[in-house]
Amino acid sequence: MRLDDIRNLTRKVPFQPFRVYLSNGSTFDIFHPDMILATSGAAHISVASDNGPDHVKDQAVIVSLYHIQKIEPLPRTVVPSPPRPRGSTPAWPATHSAPDSRGARPSTGSPSATRSGSSSR
Repeated sequence: MRLDDIRNLTRKVPFQPFRVYLSNGSTFDIFHPDMILATSGAAHISVASDNGPDHVKDQAVIVSLYHIQKIEPLPRTVVPSPPRPRGSTPAWPATHSAPDSRGARPSTGSPSATRSGSSSR
C-alpha cells in the first residue's frame, strides 16, 4: 500500500470509514481519521485495549505498509461499539439520573431538580 493512498483516505471530506486488510488475515476498522497515522514505511493504528491495565484505554499497532493488502470502505451500517473497561457498568439511560460520586441519586421531588440540578425557590 502506498503512503499517499492512506493519507488521501484520512483527509477525505466527509470522512468515509474503511477497513484495512493485512497479509496475515487481520483487519482493522478505521472509524475516524485520527485512528490511523501513515508514515513513510508504516501505519500506526489505534485499537482499543480490552485486556490491558485499567489506565490504558487504547494502544497503537504499528504495521508495515508492505503488509497492507487492501483497503475497502466500510458499509454504512457498521457502527463501532465503544470498548468498556473491565468491571464497568453500562452508561445510564438519558431518562434516569446517574449517581453522584457517593452513589446517591438526586432527589426526584421536583422536575427542576432532576433536569437542571438547581433547587426551586
